[in-house]
Amino acid sequence: MKKLLNMALVGLLYLGLQSCSDSNSVFPEPDLSAVNDEIAVNRVYEDMDNYTLTVLESSGLGARIMASQNESICAGVDINVNRDTKKIIVDFGQGCTSSSGITRKGKVIL
Repeated sequence: MKKLLNMALVGLLYLGLQSCSDSNSVFPEPDLSAVNDEIAVNRVYEDMDNYTLTVLESSGLGARIMASQNESICAGVDINVNRDTKKIIVDFGQGCTSSSGITRKGKVIL
């Protein structure tokens, strides 16, 4: 009986000490670098997709009409439409910067 009473007292003491402990522990900051990298990559792909739709619509080859074209084609960009080979070449040359601050360089072949 005495052993059972000692075990009960130890159990109550343990519960008493646990109830006094700080349960508001601070969680570590999550590492969002992978998420930020994915956002940056998706932004580039989305920009090129929107730009491609703008080029197709301005060339008369688009299958849908965009409600609004937020960005116009940069000045100095050479767009070559070859209907025979069904190829569009967009040449940004040394580069142009869009109104949203995105710099495009090189060629895009559609």
